[in-house]
Amino acid sequence: MDGIFYERQIGGLCRMHACNAYFGRSEISQEVFAKYKKEFDDQLKNYKCYNGMSCDSWDFSYFCRENLVSYIMKKYGVHCRIHWIQPGHRLTVETLLKNLKGDFIFVFNQGHIFGLKRVNDQWYKVDSLSGVSRVIVNAFINEKHGFMIPVNPYREFYSNISKIKIELKNTDASSYLRRVHNESKDLGKVDVLLSSIMSLLKVQGEFFASKGVDISKTRFAGVQNKILQYDRFNDDFEKNYLSVEKKIEMIGPILKWLCTLGSFIEVC
Repeated sequence: MDGIFYERQIGGLCRMHACNAYFGRSEISQEVFAKYKKEFDDQLKNYKCYNGMSCDSWDFSYFCRENLVSYIMKKYGVHCRIHWIQPGHRLTVETLLKNLKGDFIFVFNQGHIFGLKRVNDQWYKVDSLSGVSRVIVNAFINEKHGFMIPVNPYREFYSNISKIKIELKNTDASSYLRRVHNESKDLGKVDVLLSSIMSLLKVQGEFFASKGVDISKTRFAGVQNKILQYDRFNDDFEKNYLSVEKKIEMIGPILKWLCTLGSFIEVC
């Protein structure tokens, strides 16, 4: 329909087909997809809570708010914001499309993932099971779906910093972390925001590395230190997440640093 590319599903490869629907071509082969699955699983082997788990058998997001599709998208410089399925939680079209980069949205439920593609202001469902059909986006928002939104990295980065500043308004990072730990044993609302910011920064660091740049001799060196500290916190995630003192020691300085950076600026 309207020349929109899609692949008919093979086996349980809907994640691969959804990625290719985004690219509008068969960018990822089954061999490459298998390689990405192994890479994704390999990075979880050091975490006890993921012992024996594999994205080969089922899809999941680990504590860095990453799943297989978002992991693959980052290989191509595409950053996705994930809205998980939450009973009773209603989104709006404005929320979904704000900061959207391009004309494609990933939609998922408990057992499948597909895409919504915009062509000439008309949205189409691009599904490896059912093909291509015209849809009304609002209809999907009111159903039990999750969404992955490819976003503008600049806008996403500074928007998340602005939200962290709002969370820490009239308090310091240490006091905030202690309060939310006592309330819910987690990092509160900054958790998802922080993981997204760190992910965006890591991709930038990987870009420098791919170009052979010595980060220690650039202004990115200070940023890289914050990334490494965040990774050290996650390396012993099960233990550190239960310790408020470790959160204050390792996450506190990162939050303080982020609050010194600029806020979101609307750009043309």
